Amino acid sequence: MLAQRLPTTMILATLALIFSGVSIFDENPRTPLITALIIIQALSLIVVPRHPRISTGIYITAFVGALLAGHSTGVELFLGIFLITAITASGNHLLAVLVAVTITLGGFYSPDKARFTFELTALIVFGTIAVLSYLLGLWIHRNYQQHLKTQRAQQTRRQQLTSLLHDTIAADLTSVIAQAEKLAITTPQRHDELKSVARTARNALDRTRQLLTTLNTHPSTEPTASLPITLDAITKRLRDHGFTVTTTTRMATPVTMTLSNNALERVLSETATNIIKHATPRSTVVIDTNSDDEGVTITVSNEYCPTHNTPTGSTHLGLTSMSHTLHAVGGALSTHSNDQEWVTVAYLPFP
Repeated sequence: MLAQRLPTTMILATLALIFSGVSIFDENPRTPLITALIIIQALSLIVVPRHPRISTGIYITAFVGALLAGHSTGVELFLGIFLITAITASGNHLLAVLVAVTITLGGFYSPDKARFTFELTALIVFGTIAVLSYLLGLWIHRNYQQHLKTQRAQQTRRQQLTSLLHDTIAADLTSVIAQAEKLAITTPQRHDELKSVARTARNALDRTRQLLTTLNTHPSTEPTASLPITLDAITKRLRDHGFTVTTTTRMATPVTMTLSNNALERVLSETATNIIKHATPRSTVVIDTNSDDEGVTITVSNEYCPTHNTPTGSTHLGLTSMSHTLHAVGGALSTHSNDQEWVTVAYLPFP
C-alpha cells in the first residue's frame, strides 16, 4: 500500500514545490500571510493520496483565505488543477467537482474590485483544462480498479486451486496413513515397516499443506502490511463509505509471520467488502482485535437489517474464500447473525 502511494506522493510533492515556488518568488511581493496560505495549498496537495477529504478542506480554506486577504490568484491556481486529478483518481468525484467550482470562481474573482469578472474565452479555456484534469483522474482511477479486479481474480483462482489440491492430495494421504496404521496393528510382523510408511505419508502431508499454504497466500511484489496497518486501512475504507467504525486493539503478542499477515489482510478486506455491500448504510461497525501467546482473534460486528437491504443473490463465495484462506494457515472462521447484527470471527493460532 505504501509502495503504491509513494510514487504518487513524490510526483505531487514535486508539482507542489514547483508551482508554489514560482508563485511565491515571482515579481509581485507577497505578505507573510499570503505566502503561508500558498504553502498550505501546496501541502494539501501532497496528502491527497491518504486523506482526500482533509486535503480538500484545507486547500479550499487556504484558497478562499488568500482571496479574502487580497491576493489575486496566479500560477498557484494550477495546484487546484492537479488536486482535481488526484482527488478524482482516489474515487472522490464530488470533492473534485467542489474544487473545480471553487478554483474557477476564485480565478475570476478580483479582490481589488470585490467582484467576479468573467471573460468567456478565459472561462472556456480554464473549464477545458479542469475537465481534462478530471478525465485524467478518472482514467487513473479506472485503471487502478481494473488492476485490483485482476489481482482479486488471480487470488480467487489460486484459492480454488489450493482447495482442489487439498481436497484430493491431502485426502488420499490421510487415507494412506489410516490404512498403514491399521495394518500395523493387524500385522505385527510388519509393524515397523508399516509405521515407517505411515510416518513418511504424514511428513508428505505436512509438506503438501505447507506448499499449499504458500500457494494460497503467495506474497505480491509489495511488502506485507502488518496487522495494525491493515486494520487502519480497513477502518479508513469503511469510514470513507460512511460507516461509523469503532476499533479495540489488544495486541499482547504481535503477528510477525508473513503468511499470517497476508491471510488476515485478505480476510479483513473481504469482510469490509461484505459490509459495504450488505450492511445497513451509515451504520456502526465494531472491530475488536485480541492476541495472546496462543493466537490472534479478530471480531467484526456490524448492524444488519433485512428490511433495509435488497436481495443480492449472494452465493457466500466470499465467506468460503475467507474460510479457505484461514484454514490454509491453520486458522478458522465463524459467523453468526440475527435480525439486527452480523458477526464475523476470525481466529489464527500462532505456530
